[in-house]
Amino acid sequence: MIELYVSYLSPYSSKIMALLGYSEIPHRIVVETIVNRFSVLKRLTGKTMVPMLRNGDLALNDSTRIARLILAQVGADEMTSPFLAWLIEDFADEWIVRWFAQARWSLPENRSSMERRIGAEMFPGILSTKGGNLAAKTIHDNLKRAGVLERIESLERSRDRTFAILEELFSDGLYVFGGQPTVADFALYGFLWQFGNDPLGAPVVAGFPNTWRFVERVHAWTTGSGEVSTARRPLAELRPLIGEILGTYWRLLAANDELKPGESVELTLIDGTSIDVRASRWAKSCFEALKAEAVAAQAATGRYCDDESLNQAISAALAK
Repeated sequence: MIELYVSYLSPYSSKIMALLGYSEIPHRIVVETIVNRFSVLKRLTGKTMVPMLRNGDLALNDSTRIARLILAQVGADEMTSPFLAWLIEDFADEWIVRWFAQARWSLPENRSSMERRIGAEMFPGILSTKGGNLAAKTIHDNLKRAGVLERIESLERSRDRTFAILEELFSDGLYVFGGQPTVADFALYGFLWQFGNDPLGAPVVAGFPNTWRFVERVHAWTTGSGEVSTARRPLAELRPLIGEILGTYWRLLAANDELKPGESVELTLIDGTSIDVRASRWAKSCFEALKAEAVAAQAATGRYCDDESLNQAISAALAK
């Protein structure tokens, strides 16, 4: 049976737990502790990242790779607008994570909550308090050195626009593309669920009830009890969300693609704010994966998606 090693505090773990529940693939959830962190995760993958999927001799600990493996087993070819779905997934994993991590680890009340929760999860017993404090301090210090904890106006504005866009989108329909969840839903859910369960995130999401009802619908899949319908959302309704992605995260990927190791550039986003982009091999790999999805969509149907306006916007973005 598949084993999925997780932290209930990880948005990427939340994403894959819900996806596995939806897939109906038999599996067992194993919570990461200080013991199996090294005796299992580190030993099998050389890393301590969760989620980690283990199936016999196979061990994967990247949520996108895990999602692709799961979807290949349940019929990824049936996904509505696969390029758009993977574009939204990557936006959540690599862009939303930026403002999410800043809020979770720079705000004292959130950070104190994480100390307690990490301690209870990873260090059960008498080491809970000290272990949680040490682990949280290590994460905080690493993120601070990487510049992740700096308040960045462009990210905060993008966060606010994204919440407003999702609130309107989920005034109707169960999921991003209609009545069936896709990888886009599970990725968005992972971060929104975690953000909404942080002390200072909860009052924010309370102001977006449609969005939070969406989050709860996806969360139900962690126990295999989510709902579906045959409804299809007109892709025109996704124009604001895709516009936000192309005007922020996609611009970052395109700018990064032009950089050489060690270089950086100040990038202007859709709203006129700027963000510093430092050369990243990981961002290059994300860009290549998305462009491969775009090529596959074009080869299969002659279009990137079935909405003409979105098709033109994507074509323009790829041409830059």
